[in-house]
Amino acid sequence: DAADLLRTLGCEMIESDPPQQPPSSARGLLVFSEEYAFALKLMPDFDDHLDDLTSYAKNMIESGITQPAWEYITASIVRETWAAATHRWFRDFDFLLAPVMSEPAPRLDERPKLGPDRPWSGAFLPIFNASGNPAASVPFGFHGNGMPLAVQIVGRHGDDVGVLRVSAAIEAARPWAGEWPALAKEG
Repeated sequence: DAADLLRTLGCEMIESDPPQQPPSSARGLLVFSEEYAFALKLMPDFDDHLDDLTSYAKNMIESGITQPAWEYITASIVRETWAAATHRWFRDFDFLLAPVMSEPAPRLDERPKLGPDRPWSGAFLPIFNASGNPAASVPFGFHGNGMPLAVQIVGRHGDDVGVLRVSAAIEAARPWAGEWPALAKEG
């Protein structure tokens, strides 16, 4: 539906896949270390507050604390190589239309337990955080389970304004601010 809407707004749609993202182990090692580094910049006594974090965040930060420098450097090289390939791919495209998640969000009363055998369902948002491409998530209707859906607009490195313009065009064509899922109206 979003591709059809963009066509009616004058966009030419071409099916293509951006470069494959780095292996999850490389991304994870890099993210853990960077999260810890950012936390220390914001709060120099951060280590004194680890017990204030959720178990998920605490595990992530502790992984960053214990990561050897060689693993961080290797993960950085992998990410930079992939980001450069992504930026080259965008030479042929102005924007990428993508889903936000690989599956609809579950209702809170149906939320599956996350764990090693079921990681957070394939989110497409963090991918472009790692490549440095501007991206926006734009509400785009509701799934049959009543939960909201969104699309993601990704632009060329540095084209934040373009991403905002496309997002605004989608929102103008499909206003969502007054829309609420049926389950929000229940009860």
